[in-house]
Amino acid sequence: KFSACEPTVIHNGIDHEKWQFESRQQKPEAIRARLGIKPGELLIGVFGQLSAWKGQEHAIRALAHLKRRGFMCKLLLAGDAIFAEQGYPEHLKKLAGSLNVSEEVIFTGWLENTAPYMAAADIIVHTPVKPEPFGRVLIEAMALGKPVVAIKNGGIPEIIDHGRGIPAEDEPQIFEAFHRARNVGQIPGTGLGLVIVKRGVELHGGKISVTSVEGQGATFVVRLPLFDPSA
Repeated sequence: KFSACEPTVIHNGIDHEKWQFESRQQKPEAIRARLGIKPGELLIGVFGQLSAWKGQEHAIRALAHLKRRGFMCKLLLAGDAIFAEQGYPEHLKKLAGSLNVSEEVIFTGWLENTAPYMAAADIIVHTPVKPEPFGRVLIEAMALGKPVVAIKNGGIPEIIDHGRGIPAEDEPQIFEAFHRARNVGQIPGTGLGLVIVKRGVELHGGKISVTSVEGQGATFVVRLPLFDPSA
């Protein structure tokens, strides 16, 4: 029974088991090797149609900023342009060249199965510059246990999973290499994600903090200076 005053929103979904099965059709290490990802490099994934409103150019600019700070990472742009935006990939390639990150930006073109590539990425970024109605790529990433960074617009805030929370006993070690909280279950991982994030934040002269309640989620707050403190 639906109320005219308080409508119920039923979000799109995915077949979780099928998506995980598709993600195992290629080994992550094989994909990373094929893409030229070196040991110690972070692979940032952006999935979807290459389009100006999807904001891939902002991901490229962010990558260039990370490179100037000495961060070892590459950007995977998985997808291609359609309809009237066939020239947009070339625009992105020229932008990458002008920012001296051509070798760090990987264009896959259209992929029949994106799941193995998403599984091979370390973090998934979603950068639409116009309100995103839903953002299916976000639930696909979360279904594979991937951390997600997304623009706060449209329907995105409604579907971001705040996670299962961090047990109080694990919080003091959460930024230590290879430490994983005791409630991660079968979610794959190495215990390096937050270490890399913390290092990246510190390279920008910032700080990261966390507040968490087990079973309710965790909130990470990143504070970055408006100006370079070393300048």
